[in-house]
Amino acid sequence: MEKLWSDYADTIITQVSSNIKDKYNIDLVDLISDPSKFLNTPTINDKINNIKADINSSIDQIITSLGNAKNRLDDEMSVASSLSNKINQHITLHAKQNNVPLIKPYFFKVDEQQTETVYLDNADDITLEFVTKLISLSNAVMLSTIEYKDYTVGEWMFTTSTKNYSLRINIPVNPVYEVESARTEILDYLNSAKDYVGEEK
Repeated sequence: MEKLWSDYADTIITQVSSNIKDKYNIDLVDLISDPSKFLNTPTINDKINNIKADINSSIDQIITSLGNAKNRLDDEMSVASSLSNKINQHITLHAKQNNVPLIKPYFFKVDEQQTETVYLDNADDITLEFVTKLISLSNAVMLSTIEYKDYTVGEWMFTTSTKNYSLRINIPVNPVYEVESARTEILDYLNSAKDYVGEEK
């Protein structure tokens, strides 16, 4: 079966699955990939809550073991969030001036073969001039965001008549960010499973 989740999430799932199986007699992969198997499992909601708590505890231990990478991530995300806000303000202003729709879809997927991706680490005059040029060529601009704590970092997709351009803020590789992203991913799957099985009768 093809994995539904990222490699980082898969690593954590693999690490905790044996313990969860022993404690709750539940296969974690089955639970998040096909919760219908657990519709008749007694006290399944309580078990899912406990599994979430165990996963949070395991991930907290991983992050603690990463030392000062967590502090570095806070600094890096603060810089990225500030840069993102500046670029987003520029895009919002110039999209309005050029009558280009600025859309915030629930989700969009990047076709890597049809998209040029540019990573930004500053918002100097040349960079903003480049962004303005992209807007003038675009039929629409789509905005998505990633969030970490109180930080929000944008990604913008510019659709043109010939190809698409994706602008992303460069965030230095940091293991804490990858682990936190995996945490969010796994907990989202578990929350979806809990919503599916509903309250026990």
